Amino acid sequence: MSFKHIISRDNPVFKQLKRIAENTRDRKREGVTLLDGVHLIEAYIQIFGEPELLIIPEGKSTHEAIALVQQLQEVNTVMFPTLMFSELTPVATSTGILALVKVPALQLQEQISFALMVEDIQDPGNLGSILRTAAAAGVQVVYLSKGCTDAWSPKALRGGQGAQFVLPIVSDVDLAQVVLTFDGLSYALAMHGE
Repeated sequence: MSFKHIISRDNPVFKQLKRIAENTRDRKREGVTLLDGVHLIEAYIQIFGEPELLIIPEGKSTHEAIALVQQLQEVNTVMFPTLMFSELTPVATSTGILALVKVPALQLQEQISFALMVEDIQDPGNLGSILRTAAAAGVQVVYLSKGCTDAWSPKALRGGQGAQFVLPIVSDVDLAQVVLTFDGLSYALAMHGE
């Protein structure tokens, strides 16, 4: 393991992490994302193994975050000043640990009888909550329209609390085409429907 204390915003590691935190295109191109919080990182580890990198702030981590860093001694770790760290975290009160991870590619089941199609959800926290509910309800796959926010953004991941790790998500889909080829029953919900 290597440990680096980075204090400059011009450092290439900080610049890369900031791009990943803020930009969907960069996350997709690099196939990585940031996880915020002990619970989310532990959920990822249980399914996919160790993260690529741990990110911590100077002297402001919870006991659980410190214990996780100690448990993952073999994982490269970087420490940033508190203000730089706060530029990477999606929440105002972080637990004091982030992890850079590869975005997993989950396989679709051959027979899908329970799918959720989501159209144009813009708020990442709301999408995360929808995904968390879908996973708990036993949904087999989620299809996101082209107008939906990124399911792998740090805020959506925080809202999903690990749902993205167990629920296959297909993005940028023409939902009308999916409905036409879906063999099961289809129900539509509209905010302003009768």
